[in-house]
Amino acid sequence: MPAGTSPHFYTHAPETLRPGTLLFGTALAAVFWAGVLLLVGRGGHASGVSIGAYRAEPSSPILFARSSDPAPLSLAAHLPDAPADPLAAWTEGYFKLILVLDALDTNHDRQLSAAEIQLAPAALAKLDLDHDGQLTAEECGAYFGHPPTAANTPDELVATLMAFDRNRDGKLDRRELPERFHGLFAQAGEAGPLTATQIRAIAARYADPETIRRARLIFMRFHPVTFALDSNRDGVLSPEEIRNAPASLLKLDTNGDRRLSSSELIPDLVSRSVARLMTLDRDADGAITPAERQNPYAEGLRELLDNADSNRDGIVTEAEVRAELQRRIHPAR
Repeated sequence: MPAGTSPHFYTHAPETLRPGTLLFGTALAAVFWAGVLLLVGRGGHASGVSIGAYRAEPSSPILFARSSDPAPLSLAAHLPDAPADPLAAWTEGYFKLILVLDALDTNHDRQLSAAEIQLAPAALAKLDLDHDGQLTAEECGAYFGHPPTAANTPDELVATLMAFDRNRDGKLDRRELPERFHGLFAQAGEAGPLTATQIRAIAARYADPETIRRARLIFMRFHPVTFALDSNRDGVLSPEEIRNAPASLLKLDTNGDRRLSSSELIPDLVSRSVARLMTLDRDADGAITPAERQNPYAEGLRELLDNADSNRDGIVTEAEVRAELQRRIHPAR
């Protein structure tokens, strides 16, 4: 207040509350205390509302529900089933076909966990059918219509397979042959029955040692898992390579999560093409020399190999082959 002035006081006549106001306040207080008593009777907990999904999955982003309350959800999100993976069936078949993968993937979920990778040596040892301590391409899952060994002469193969000729008509159809031999139909270029003459011709092709060597190397280099395990690229998994399997497999771990997904284990087009071309590398030193390019199988590949030789030293390394194929197959990358 301003200096030198005296305070002013105001007085009012006494007033009383109206009866309606008193009744309203009394009713409001009664409702409040009734609510308090209700909460105390329920143990101090309000009735909850459950919100969630009827189908809970590890990947579900939310799931709110009281585990002790089995009552239906108050508000639920009905999530549709996840769309089926169109490649799931093919991936499952691939894992079964490649015996190395089937052995490593012990829980058959089409991926290799950190634990499965660490246990790889023991899993691989179970594939050693002849107990020589190493794994050949055939023991890893390679199949060429019949075992491509010199011991299987054309006549021996014909005699073995014709034993399945149940109706004795001199021909073999798909119903008579076990599924593991169905690759013979593709090799013969026939969808129908196979004759002894056709089987003998197929066997004659595999009697060539060079064809056998190439077929085995293609298999081992074609599949990422065998390519990673066969560190010296000789087409055989040695005892040392089997022992070092965990470290070799982790080289396929492109995202660093210490496990291998199916996408990291299935070959891509570039890798498949590299595998085929590098079978020209007879001494498995990782390069195709001018002498190795004289191989009849190199005919028709001259232009590709010339372009791949980026430093023009006459030797085409595996890295140069991969770079050239990458440029041709994925030019935009």
